Amino acid sequence: MSNDYRIENDSNGNGGAGFVLGLLTGATIGVGLGLLFAQKPGTELRNQLADRANDLANQANEGYKRAAGTASEWADRGRDVFEKARGAAAKGADEAQRYVRDTANSASAVARDAANSATAVVRDAAKSASAMVDEAGQQASAAAAQGKASIQSSINDAAAAARRS
Repeated sequence: MSNDYRIENDSNGNGGAGFVLGLLTGATIGVGLGLLFAQKPGTELRNQLADRANDLANQANEGYKRAAGTASEWADRGRDVFEKARGAAAKGADEAQRYVRDTANSASAVARDAANSATAVVRDAAKSASAMVDEAGQQASAAAAQGKASIQSSINDAAAAARRS
């Protein structure tokens, strides 16, 4: 019985979680900068930021679900290998039993790491989105205050001009 079950990771050994984290971080930063430099009214900007934050949260949640599904598949594969090896061990194959135990432990560790990485990605994306929405709200409030002051100044100038006439 020479079935060779291996789980391969990327060159860093983290199963692609770094790539997903980088992708989400880049998307978040790009969207935030694009929205902050766009010429839009404060309400529209806040609404668009909130919509994009929800989209990013949904994407992160979907990524988490995919990672959890993959982890479950890995755990199922590990259990399958373990059951096969247990049958071989019952027939006296001590070496096969040791192989399966090692494989099952590796699969469980990889599954745990993938779930932990996905959870961290979701948390980071949610924090980034929340910070962007807060910053946009503050900028919109400041722009509204500046606009109000400008309008008040124009009204005062018009009133002064009318008094002089």
